[in-house]
Amino acid sequence: MGGYVGARQVDLHRLELRFEATRIADTAAVQRLTESIRTSGQLVACIAADDQDSGALLLIDGYRRLSALKRLGADTALVQCWHCPVGPALAQMLAHSFSRAFDPMEEALMLRELIDSLGLSQREAARQCARDVSWYSAAWYYWGTVPGPGAGGAQWGISRLGGLTHCGPVGARQQRACQSTTGQHGKRPLKYA
Repeated sequence: MGGYVGARQVDLHRLELRFEATRIADTAAVQRLTESIRTSGQLVACIAADDQDSGALLLIDGYRRLSALKRLGADTALVQCWHCPVGPALAQMLAHSFSRAFDPMEEALMLRELIDSLGLSQREAARQCARDVSWYSAAWYYWGTVPGPGAGGAQWGISRLGGLTHCGPVGARQQRACQSTTGQHGKRPLKYA
């Protein structure tokens, strides 16, 4: 097990998966994690934040690890519990990208969550994520082309080969490429976790 300060074993059923729709499924990555955890155990703790309203532990980071643990039939996960509101926890996770670099679409969906659900302004969300105005502007541009999870955002998308990696927080030339690619949304759906 990882040597994280404050990390403890938590029953999987106690974790609320509120941000699951903001993550892109990567079956190959989950399979690699499954093999790694089978061989070496869970080396990296998941991150959860206390939801003061419901008392639940909201999983902030570790959705792929959780999928791998479930494949192995585990009923607990090593979780580092942050005792702070969900908004700051989500912003810190984006600011530091603890376990992996996030796909631009995932970043855009998490930015939308910060703005819509948690009531942050666009600039405040960018500030809390330790991003500058250009990142926030480009992510916001991309966010405008992405319906949220509640609006069917998990049912459409553009193929990773069809340009998704070009459609994130990037410069104007890539934004034009993104516009032409997103005009084809719905034809080649992405698979989400």
